[in-house]
Amino acid sequence: MRRLPAFILSAGLGLLAQEALACDFQTILSGLCPTEDVSGEIAFAFDADRGAIDPDHTWNKFEEFPKGTPIVLNVCFFQSPSETVFDKERALFKPADFSQAPKKFKATAEDVEKYAAVWETATYKRSDGGIIGNRLDLNFRNEAGAFHECQDGGQYHVLIAFNQAYANYTSIGWKDYADAYSTGRPRATMVLSVGGRSDKVDMAAVRHEFGHALGFYHEMVHEQWAHCPDLFLPELFIKESDYTFGSDLTPEEQVEVARRVISGLGKRSGRVKPTKNMDLSSIMTYPIKAEFFRPGPGVERCSVETRIKDLSRDDKRTFVSFYQ
Repeated sequence: MRRLPAFILSAGLGLLAQEALACDFQTILSGLCPTEDVSGEIAFAFDADRGAIDPDHTWNKFEEFPKGTPIVLNVCFFQSPSETVFDKERALFKPADFSQAPKKFKATAEDVEKYAAVWETATYKRSDGGIIGNRLDLNFRNEAGAFHECQDGGQYHVLIAFNQAYANYTSIGWKDYADAYSTGRPRATMVLSVGGRSDKVDMAAVRHEFGHALGFYHEMVHEQWAHCPDLFLPELFIKESDYTFGSDLTPEEQVEVARRVISGLGKRSGRVKPTKNMDLSSIMTYPIKAEFFRPGPGVERCSVETRIKDLSRDDKRTFVSFYQ
């Protein structure tokens, strides 16, 4: 979405100055990006949970995006599975083929563009009433107004494929950006499901996955949730919940995938700094009802009962802190 920057210059959130990386995207592609040049820890001017974001893999540090200019991330789509290179670990994803359904492809891309815009328009209201916006500009279309297609030879930051399983996946920030082009043809960095009952992308899922693309991990990395995977009941989850991890998987395989997924929610890398409590209203939570955990100490801190569909106040605050 091409637009003027939405940021409103003010005193900011009390951040330490961040220097740009001494490289651009071409040096990322060559594997030579000196990540050790990333500036020091971010100093937040608030004491509450800071959100599970990895400051080493946000997009605001590159020389293409000097302070005061839009952070333009080019987004593309794969229309046909034959054009998509899937990670072997994502083999459970069954690629969706839109090659014979151009109208549906266009409608699906429009939904993604519309739902993701919530990040571009995110603002944070400070205690003194000042409003702080952000510099993000998600560019989905070419100059003719058509959606970017990943195989057209362009250079993209977020590469989206669709699958028919009830599964979504996204690389964290620019962490796997170089990998996306390492095979000689582009590989998806985001996989979105169109395999649900509506046969459309889910608004909450799109917003959640773009959170990952901007550098966020799951809220489950916080200390509050560390014991919860040990209490999780994957057999009951697969039997009673609406989730399925691929119609071609046996029930036993479904259970094992569920176990791996839930165990992985609390994993993190880079310089993510977990705090004590998770933000239960964050778009980066994962809805799991209390009934899918066995009784045990601290089980009351494990469940997220409501499907979150919008950014929380802390989501916006953390995001704006890095992208203002």
